[in-house]
Amino acid sequence: MNTTKKESNIVYIYNVFQCNFYLSRGCRVLETGLHPSTKKTWYKFDYYDTQTAYDEWCKRKSELVK
Repeated sequence: MNTTKKESNIVYIYNVFQCNFYLSRGCRVLETGLHPSTKKTWYKFDYYDTQTAYDEWCKRKSELVK
C-alpha cells in the first residue's frame, strides 16, 4: 500500500504576514511546523483555496512599490 501523499496542491508559506493575510481572506491553515534546517515556522495551505488571496497579496505588494 502506498502511503505517500502527493502534495502538488499544497503551498508552504514562511511569511507570517502573508499567512495572516490569507487567514483574513478566509483561507484555512492545514498544518504548521518548523523547518528542520532553517528553524523557520511554515504554514501549509491548500493551493486552490489560496488563489484569490494570493492574487490580492500580489496586487497589494505591487501597489506598495508604486
